[in-house]
Amino acid sequence: SLPWDQAFTTTQAALRQGGRIFQSTRFVRTVGTTTWESSALLELKADAFVASDGSGDHPDFSETGGPIEFGFVRLNSRLADQPPVPPGDLIYSHAIDNWSITVAQAANAVADLVVAPTTPSGKSYVNFESTADLFFLGTPTVGLSITNRGPATATAVTVDLTFLVPSHYAQSTTLTNLTCDAAGLACTVGDVSADGAVNVAAFRTYRPTRGHGAYHGSAFFQAIVQSTSTDPTPGDASYSHTYELFYCDDSDSFVCPIQTLFCLENFEDLRQRPVPSTISPAARIKAAADIVIDLPIYYPLRDQVMAPRLGGQRLIAHYATHGPEITALLNTSDTLRTAAVATIVLWEPNFVSLLSGDGTATISQAQVDALSALLDALASAGSGALQATIATELATLGDLNDYVGLSMTTAQASVLGDLDPARATIYLPIVHTTRQ
Repeated sequence: SLPWDQAFTTTQAALRQGGRIFQSTRFVRTVGTTTWESSALLELKADAFVASDGSGDHPDFSETGGPIEFGFVRLNSRLADQPPVPPGDLIYSHAIDNWSITVAQAANAVADLVVAPTTPSGKSYVNFESTADLFFLGTPTVGLSITNRGPATATAVTVDLTFLVPSHYAQSTTLTNLTCDAAGLACTVGDVSADGAVNVAAFRTYRPTRGHGAYHGSAFFQAIVQSTSTDPTPGDASYSHTYELFYCDDSDSFVCPIQTLFCLENFEDLRQRPVPSTISPAARIKAAADIVIDLPIYYPLRDQVMAPRLGGQRLIAHYATHGPEITALLNTSDTLRTAAVATIVLWEPNFVSLLSGDGTATISQAQVDALSALLDALASAGSGALQATIATELATLGDLNDYVGLSMTTAQASVLGDLDPARATIYLPIVHTTRQ
């Protein structure tokens, strides 16, 4: 009973899935009537419902989605100014006599495509090999399994590929089960039947150039799989992978202690083989979890954290001066090399915290003890010049135990000093950028 022209009710479909409420964006409205009316909302698909928590999410109508409870939402208004409403009077009433939900298969074909890697997922580290002036190509390969969970055939499946690599790399691409355009990026697979799968591979070969040190930057790969059929969960039909590229046999690698430690700890067995060209591509690739010392983070640590500050510039200069001697010491002493690696690994999470723009990681007693012991060992084994530099810097820093409990941000200001006005730059927080 809505006896006034401005009295109305609005009804939306609603459902609950996984403890969350979703409301339809479409609605029916009844205005200014005193008779029963019937109305319907038709062909409501998952994208016609939006989560009421403001996230913008839609429910999952696929076979793997959770149970759904159906209901409705009623909104009403008793606004009326013509004729005026007597104060305190109830001017309308409304109710739902009966309601029903009909669930049917969508008219268009639904094919749930899922992409999974057949090669190691996540970030990988690749080392290139060389003998004399010949470069044996590292061969990072991304293999993907495209599975259709149905219920319909996925028609006209396409794969859009993205490769981003350092500019100093020559490259070529070999593809398996993919028909691609001239650039090798827009590819077709064809139809994939329900419950069927097809394995594809994007095999890209890189040729590094000499003179860039051990680290040669990042290569990024992405594959986005699509179909003319409706995919209820498009988020799982893509895949990306980052390769960190290294050329440990570059002579420039052996004047930098951290580069040397990285190469010896992670690729020493490969570098000592007599015929590198016989090493399988897979043997040159390691998952990030298997890597000791994350070498790529130390370039932004140097360039973006240390270089803009006067104290940082001084330490960078010391590193350049004494790096070859320290590298020689690490190569001749297993004890010193083990201590250096352990110290770097211990401090690395703090460096990552600083690079992320957070810097709240605190310095522990174990970190200070390891650093003190390593500096003592280097001074004992090193030349008089190295001993003098270490002694001078320790005198400048003061008692290292005073740094225990400090955040990395606080310690940075004390150790690296003031910003150099001539070089200070504001950087957005990052973890890693490709080094050119």
